[in-house]
Amino acid sequence: MTGVIGALEAARILGVDRVTVLEWCKKKNNPFEMISGIKINKNNRGYWEIPEEALLRYLEFIQDHFTIIQLSEISGFSRQLINGWVIKGRFSDTKRINKMHYIPKSEGEKIINVEKVEYIVSQVGLSRTSVINYINEGLFPGAFKIGFVWYIPRNDIQRFIEQYYPANFKVEDYFEAGEAARLLGMKTVNLKKLLDSDFFPELTAIKIGYNPKSYIRKVEVMNFIDFLKNRKRDYYSLKQIRRRLNCSYSYANSLIQQIKGVRWSPGRTVIYQLVPKEAFNLMLSTRDIYRTTNLSDPTAVFEYTIERVEIPTYLKQSRDNYIHYVKTRMACSQASHPKQIADARTYGLLFQNLTTILTKEIHECTDDDIKHVFKSLNAAKHKTLFTGFLDSLSKIVSCLFSENYKVSTLPGSVHSPKEIYTLDQFLKYQTYIMNVEEHVIFAASSRKYAVVWLFASLHFTNAWRSADFMALPNLSTNIVSIHSLDYFLKGGRLKIKEAQLIINHYAGQRFTVSKTGALNRFLINSDVVIPVATMILICDLHRQLMSDSVLLNIGSKYNTIKEQHLRLVFRDKEFTFGSRKMNRTFMTYLFYKASSQEATVGFALEMSRKTRAHKDPQNTSIYIQATNRDGSIDNTSLHVCNRGHFGYLYNLLVETLSNPKKLQRTMEHRTNDILELKKVFPTPIDLQLFGDFLSKQYEEQDSLAIRIAQTPLEEIENRLVRIYEDKMPGHSEFVQCYTYPTCSNPNATSCYSCVYSVPKVYLLISLKEELFTRLNRLRESTLRGVYIREKKLDLQNALCASMGSEYIWSRTH
Repeated sequence: MTGVIGALEAARILGVDRVTVLEWCKKKNNPFEMISGIKINKNNRGYWEIPEEALLRYLEFIQDHFTIIQLSEISGFSRQLINGWVIKGRFSDTKRINKMHYIPKSEGEKIINVEKVEYIVSQVGLSRTSVINYINEGLFPGAFKIGFVWYIPRNDIQRFIEQYYPANFKVEDYFEAGEAARLLGMKTVNLKKLLDSDFFPELTAIKIGYNPKSYIRKVEVMNFIDFLKNRKRDYYSLKQIRRRLNCSYSYANSLIQQIKGVRWSPGRTVIYQLVPKEAFNLMLSTRDIYRTTNLSDPTAVFEYTIERVEIPTYLKQSRDNYIHYVKTRMACSQASHPKQIADARTYGLLFQNLTTILTKEIHECTDDDIKHVFKSLNAAKHKTLFTGFLDSLSKIVSCLFSENYKVSTLPGSVHSPKEIYTLDQFLKYQTYIMNVEEHVIFAASSRKYAVVWLFASLHFTNAWRSADFMALPNLSTNIVSIHSLDYFLKGGRLKIKEAQLIINHYAGQRFTVSKTGALNRFLINSDVVIPVATMILICDLHRQLMSDSVLLNIGSKYNTIKEQHLRLVFRDKEFTFGSRKMNRTFMTYLFYKASSQEATVGFALEMSRKTRAHKDPQNTSIYIQATNRDGSIDNTSLHVCNRGHFGYLYNLLVETLSNPKKLQRTMEHRTNDILELKKVFPTPIDLQLFGDFLSKQYEEQDSLAIRIAQTPLEEIENRLVRIYEDKMPGHSEFVQCYTYPTCSNPNATSCYSCVYSVPKVYLLISLKEELFTRLNRLRESTLRGVYIREKKLDLQNALCASMGSEYIWSRTH
């Protein structure tokens, strides 16, 4: 726009009448002039001329401002309230033109998208006080207060709800925890405890808000109220079930665990379980009916259980065979009556499972079918019983399956032997733990270290329980003259007399086992008196320093030595110290050490029993593991297998012949000797026949050496060569015949009983033993009578008679 326009044209542009424009022009506070700052004048003819620039600036002003009327219509606030805010300066940059207030839109929009505190209260269920507190904490940065009323921008409200409340949350669908507790007739704190537990899944609470509060869905609260109102009508309590079945609490509790629909109900002080009456009554008619009856006969229990399932027509014969098998076993059972009742039910349940797995008679099943049955049975007890039935069935009817089935025990089951430390481990760590120089500085500096050191060390000399070790009494202060830990830190050590006084203080006391009440004794090996006494004294000095009344105090709530404590002393990560495992180890090696010595073999078990203070030796035998001086059971088993079924016979012969001085020999050496001997005598019958031969040889007055001595020298040499070249064979293996090719007993089945059979091994033995025995007697003799007796030996006389005395004496000298 350029130039000027008249009042009529200006009125048309502004949308008002011409009179209004003329009146504005006549006024002193002309709005065109006030807004644009441009003077408005009349022309020569007396008409008002309005500069286009002034009109344009006025239009821009109108677009950027609200009048009170406009703002009231948009915001919903009354004209009077907005006018009051203008007068009080709530809005900045307002202008008053011709008695009208103009408010910048940027200021007016502040009250257009705002809500009062009550709006938030209705949306999220907060109290008015909470909302005002949040305003003061700055959670609504755009909030403002006019008079006593707070106004909050809707943007702030939306951001607050999105940040602290879940999507689609409607406060009208929830009860706050306090309101829900009031409706349920309980305290809020008690309701919150129920919500935090796992017993009431039907009540789910959500915590929402800046300071989270618990809210529960109204529908859940109302359903729970209905449950509480009707619980006496629709449910049985555990007490009512016990009264009806006349059973114990534990039995009733185990029974209801099998029923669906069991619910928990809050009481005045505790919560308790309720069982749906309909489900309970249905349970009474199921296969477990015998549980709720007074059946005392195991056979009746079995029949009740098996009759609860419909037997397919294709299993009629299997059913009859199974019933016969079970009743036969039950008739022979020597178990207690409760055990027979439990077994009877197990028999019945097994056949119930079989009816759901099998599709034909059991004796018509192939091995693949039987294996499928085993895979389908979950209970190990059922698998074991089924193997017994298959074995019995195969003996009375013709079966398609042919394999024999057994259920093996998995490694790590309850039947596996309890572990012990190997002998090498035991000796290694016994040496380590009893090394005073290795530990004394640490023990004198730390009470915890000293307590653990003593606790672990005592396991290598006694088999007490941990609680008894920890209850070891204090040391009398006047036994030794050492009263400070600095004595050990500066290099001082106990002497044997001082150590023995400390040990005697405990050895003379009678202790009581915490578990059994039996009397107990404190036992210490003589070679570890100084180490153990050092540990005790250091622990007692720590106790005195702390003014404590307990000698072994680790500093924990229950005063229990744990793995992390033991790691202070046993720094070897590959070794894990276990109290009971070490007890078993100590008792086992003590037993076998005692049983290997003649002086203690008769009371080896009694020695082990006293270390544990068992009242019954049968209990002690549980701790003693199957081991021996040759090493682990696995190692021993390997050697036993290598030796064969009759290895003990060969072992006896080897020990008799090759170890006359009873020297200690390893298992490996004995096994190697046995294997070599078995090459000569492969079977026990060969060994027995060789023994018969020896007996007959000794029964005769003349030994094989005498016969050889009576034979001409040239013939002897010839026969010896032929025998060792295997050119004079007998009828039996490894035997040469002295009269070959003539046989003195051609009808015999074996050469071992013949006096002319010459086992190559025995020929050497006979010659060696005969000659060396006589030579040793002559060499060691100091009496003339012995010399005369040996001189008259049959061997010597026979040789002299056969070869001449001159020849013999010439050869002897």
